[in-house]
Amino acid sequence: MGEIEELDDGVYQLHYDFLDHNIGVVVGGESVLLIDTRASHRQARELKKDVGRITTLPVEWVVNSHFHWDHTWGNWEFRAGEIWGHEACRRRLVDHGESDKAAVLDRDPGALEEMGLGGMTGEELLAELAETVIVPPEKVFERTASIDIGGRTVELSHFGRGHTDSDIVIAPSNSHVVFAGDLIEEGHPPVYRDAYPMDWPATLRSVSDGGARLAVPGHGRTMSAAFVEGQLEEITRVAELVASVHADEISREEALRDSPYPTGTMEFALARGMRQLDGLPPD
Repeated sequence: MGEIEELDDGVYQLHYDFLDHNIGVVVGGESVLLIDTRASHRQARELKKDVGRITTLPVEWVVNSHFHWDHTWGNWEFRAGEIWGHEACRRRLVDHGESDKAAVLDRDPGALEEMGLGGMTGEELLAELAETVIVPPEKVFERTASIDIGGRTVELSHFGRGHTDSDIVIAPSNSHVVFAGDLIEEGHPPVYRDAYPMDWPATLRSVSDGGARLAVPGHGRTMSAAFVEGQLEEITRVAELVASVHADEISREEALRDSPYPTGTMEFALARGMRQLDGLPPD
């Protein structure tokens, strides 16, 4: 069961212990829009029940904040409605969904448990994920889109690459809240495994300049504008360190030492960022 918090009129955050995960719920005049669908069919069914604790209105829209498995693999349970995402989100799930699934299923159960599974074992999670049928978003856009959910619009914006190439920010109308997916993280370092470190600062700056007083991360607790500014400074520092290594101004060891994030996080940032600066594909 998720923890429900109403952040603004008709705008809710559902928080789950599993991966410290957040789901957005926006209630319109006749139906509901969800932001992300969790990691499996079973988790999505639990999500449906939790939405029922908020409203009896049907879920007719889903928005995937980006392509990662813990945000999209519950889509199957909501396929009767419209599922939206950035065009890069759909492309990744269509072209690489099955190989990404195989890679997740090949993970060590103990390593998965270290991520924080909310009481599940790694073996239990892998059994759930094995049942998954990947459903990509059918409704896609490049830069902006607007969804009318009945007396309220929800604006979708792709400000650029950051945590992935498919990150979008979701902003309900007449609200001081935005949902930023994994462009921001609370309680955990940002994840650079599929990131674009040299683009991330400008992308996050666009989110910060939007003027929202509250920003909901994909994982962790809701952030104030000041907290987002602080994380923007950290992500900018990471990009600066990568650029300095690329220019032979400092060593990799110095970059790892001076990083605002743990060594493992910075190693991913260096690997991805150096390839960007060399004009190479990320992988």
